[in-house]
Amino acid sequence: MSHKIIKDVGFQFEEIELLFKIYKDILTDSSKEPDIITTTAIAGVIHSFYNGIEKIMQIILKNVDNFIPESENWHKAILIQISENNENRKQIISINTKEKLMNYLAFRHFFRHSYSFYYDWNKIKILVDDMKSVYKEFKNEINSFLNNYDKI
Repeated sequence: MSHKIIKDVGFQFEEIELLFKIYKDILTDSSKEPDIITTTAIAGVIHSFYNGIEKIMQIILKNVDNFIPESENWHKAILIQISENNENRKQIISINTKEKLMNYLAFRHFFRHSYSFYYDWNKIKILVDDMKSVYKEFKNEINSFLNNYDKI
């Protein structure tokens, strides 16, 4: 495995973990609905989290598949591509992880195309509560792939 790929993916993992650390206080207690300013900040964290996930997928797909979709729906296409087998490799993330990440992708789209006063705390809360476990699952699957793939 190319040292640069491992380094670039590792850097993105560090950035996501720094995001969790910096915003720990607003991500920890999701039992009560926060005010609109805090909800907007939390929404930004979720958006940044998924952007980091996408960067990792792009690094791997660019270097392993030598192809990153550029269609209008490329955000969804890379998530699908990384969860499927192809002629170069087996799936990199599980279907289960893909389905969980689809929720963050959907939120990313909503975040980018709506006003913050439309955020629904009940929907955001689910994403916040699951974010660290989804990240752990994704990271484990990515690291497993990187540790066992020897063609690059």
